Amino acid sequence: MAKETTTQTLRSALGAPTTAEDYTWLLNGNTEESLRFQQFSPTIQNEILSFLTGNKGLKILYNSFFQHIFNEYTQQERLADLLSALLGQKVKIKSAIPREGLQISESGSLVIMDILVELENGTLLNLEIQKIGYLFPGERTSCYSADLIMRQYSRIRSQTPPGKSFNYHSMNPVQIIILMENSSKEFKDVAPQYIHEKLNVYTSGAQVTDLTKVTYISLDTFKEVVHNNIDNELHAWLTFLCNDDPAIILKLITLYPKFIPLYQEIAKFRKDPKELINMYSSILAEMDHNTELYMIEEMGEEIKGLSSEIKTLTSMKESLTAEKESLTAEKESLTAEKESLTAEKESLTAEKESLTAENESLTAENESLKALLNAHGISYPA
Repeated sequence: MAKETTTQTLRSALGAPTTAEDYTWLLNGNTEESLRFQQFSPTIQNEILSFLTGNKGLKILYNSFFQHIFNEYTQQERLADLLSALLGQKVKIKSAIPREGLQISESGSLVIMDILVELENGTLLNLEIQKIGYLFPGERTSCYSADLIMRQYSRIRSQTPPGKSFNYHSMNPVQIIILMENSSKEFKDVAPQYIHEKLNVYTSGAQVTDLTKVTYISLDTFKEVVHNNIDNELHAWLTFLCNDDPAIILKLITLYPKFIPLYQEIAKFRKDPKELINMYSSILAEMDHNTELYMIEEMGEEIKGLSSEIKTLTSMKESLTAEKESLTAEKESLTAEKESLTAEKESLTAEKESLTAENESLTAENESLKALLNAHGISYPA
């Protein structure tokens, strides 16, 4: 769809504004919802009030809101429009595939939304939106892509008529797209790049089909790099997904009016603040759980790192201890040798003194003999 420029107002997307006074019951009331609202952090309270008063959009990446806008069963055309922008080519959805029965599951998840659909060309496409980018993203994605390939393999094998051979050419690619609201270190390290697409190539240039296609998109880096420069369909969709700033929303709907109905659908949540509070309670509980899981993972990796460091330091300590013991033994050996040489020196000194005394005695005796001979008129032999 070509970019348009029309005059729009925030009201056309978010509805007629109200005032904070209309929601004083949330701040001061005693209902279950108001008490729950009062337990939210000031940041979340302000986020909700800004939305209720029509001064700000909602975070579309929250599970309930995303599912409302991009439900794979009821909003396939809209979801296909999003996927087409993400893939850079027009796609159509053939059917949604239930997540139940997947072979791989986690005891907890950092995934905000996980959608699995089959495209018209047979490709299985898994769209994940992660609040916090997983540790070991490549390893995890490889496991999930392998699971999706095996699901397709099993389905095609089961549909192969009796007497006919299974043909691997019947297999279609598995496409995984992961949108990360807060990307992990691997992707932050390559900023300002925010689209990370896996390439399957062989050094020889051999054209070998690989069934797995993976694309990661760092939404946090996208916001930093693109700001409000909405230059194409992809920028428009990513901006819609990750930005609730009213000025940017206004620019988006001015350039791309097709997003107005989407914002209007989200704005309908303003009509039932109680339900909105209940949804936020579930969302925040899930976010707290996800954050806890992430911290546990990080701590686990930190502990592994510390254990490795401790092993290295222990090995160094043992090596230094052995070196110290060797030096101590060498020192003791040198000390003993020094003491032996000192004793030998003392012995030689004593022997020298004894010889000197003997020499002096002989000299005195010689002088005495010389004097005696002289007294008897006998010459002392030369």
